[in-house]
Amino acid sequence: MSSLEGLSNDQPLIDTRKLVRRERGFEVELPRHLAEVDSRRLYLGRACPSMFDYCVKVLGFSECVAYKRIAVARAGRRFPGLLDAVQQGEVHLTGASLIAPHLADGELEPWLAMARGATAREIKQRIAEQKPREAGPNFVRKLVVKPPATPASQSRVVRSKAETETAVPLQVKTNPRPTNDSAPAAARAPHPEPLGESRYSVRFVADADVHAQLEELRDLLRHTIPDGDVGKILAKAITELLERVKKQKVGSCARPRAPRASSTKTPSRHIPAEIRRTIWERDAGRCAYVSRDGTRCGETGRIEFHHQVPWARCHEHAVDNIALRCRAHNHYEAELAFGAEKMNQWRPGSG
Repeated sequence: MSSLEGLSNDQPLIDTRKLVRRERGFEVELPRHLAEVDSRRLYLGRACPSMFDYCVKVLGFSECVAYKRIAVARAGRRFPGLLDAVQQGEVHLTGASLIAPHLADGELEPWLAMARGATAREIKQRIAEQKPREAGPNFVRKLVVKPPATPASQSRVVRSKAETETAVPLQVKTNPRPTNDSAPAAARAPHPEPLGESRYSVRFVADADVHAQLEELRDLLRHTIPDGDVGKILAKAITELLERVKKQKVGSCARPRAPRASSTKTPSRHIPAEIRRTIWERDAGRCAYVSRDGTRCGETGRIEFHHQVPWARCHEHAVDNIALRCRAHNHYEAELAFGAEKMNQWRPGSG
């Protein structure tokens, strides 16, 4: 049995935080040493023409990690306070690497204030707001897809030999493959890249059928969108789809019916629309799970309606008894109520 298996549920959390604090110390010491190697150009003696080459070939870093660590090392040499912030956990290493290229003499604190406690996505957004970039033109072009090298049974079905790439103001390519609950976050589609305060660059790959539908839409909408701008068409389509999805999931509509009683005893698991609307507005469309230390989850993806007293025990839809949960926390609380073994039996594919 592993030495960790006998620990209480709290102990791995305590130990993990200790390890994180220890790791931050290494995260700071490493850039300091890299900066010294860089300033003395010691990499030349190891047959490397650059610091980047040394980090990748000799130290075995990935290209992305090498770039981040070199950026932080060089910025940390000029601004020691940047490394102090990383060591204290105020700014993560990726955040430090994002603000590093923008630092100038006497300007560390404003950038640190912007990055403290923020995710990489939030930092990119704030940088784009302060230093907006030009958006590229909208375009549609044809891509030639090479035949898959994997066996037919393992390859992804390709609906056409040619796929169409449609780009609208935002130029980060999204992952065309479907994702599932077990997929790690890093493997999922990247978020659109901010270009400024209210502009993003989005790019995706569409098959021949979607391209044909898009071309038909451009023709049908020429009277309202004469130039056939793809971004305007997608904005209109997304707005209408969002309204339809929110109507189905949340019960949103232009003229909602008068609300009935806040509690409805019924044999049906279907939650009335007026109750769904109230809960969605109250919880701001986010997971409302709160940990023991008072931290709220706040996830906005895969949101579900959760009965705090399980439906199987109360058969009642009441606003005070229902809250929004992400799928992970909905499953987690169901396991607390019924046990993991029983929940595994109820889930699809459990046999």
